[in-house]
Amino acid sequence: MDSLLKRYASALLSIAKEEHKNDEYREYVKGMIVALEENLEFITILSSEFIDKNEKIALVDKVFADCPYENLLNFIKVTIDNRREKLLIGFLKEFVSLSNEASQIAEGYVYSTVKLSKSQMDDLEKAIGQRLQIQVSLINKIDEELIGGVKVIIKDYVFDGSLKNKLELLKNDLLERNVD
Repeated sequence: MDSLLKRYASALLSIAKEEHKNDEYREYVKGMIVALEENLEFITILSSEFIDKNEKIALVDKVFADCPYENLLNFIKVTIDNRREKLLIGFLKEFVSLSNEASQIAEGYVYSTVKLSKSQMDDLEKAIGQRLQIQVSLINKIDEELIGGVKVIIKDYVFDGSLKNKLELLKNDLLERNVD
């Protein structure tokens, strides 16, 4: 399955590079992923065996009418033609990863108890990027076990500013003082 995701994503990346719009495609696709994940019923409809392929394509045209990238829409239509609609979000996520890699952007995750705003994400990316001296792209994941704060993981780096981690450090410090 990973090779299938890579093949489709690589094809989309080739198109984006050919048009010299890799960054633009990546940013637009990131927004598409968020929209699709918030509306998973759209993927369910696209994946339905009871809906005609032409109706699915018309639905894609309607939903993404404002999409400035015709070849991106054609890519989605190819997934429909090839009956791979269920994998669309996976294809798009893999595209973002390959696009980041091609642009030498380190990809990572920020774990928080609530969804972070775009400005919070931008601030985190900037701060972590300056600290590591690389360009960073973060994906927000919800982790309710954190209690509060955030934890960022990029490659081999972990920045843990979570309340859970701070409490654990305090506990270990108190235990060490008790032993002495």
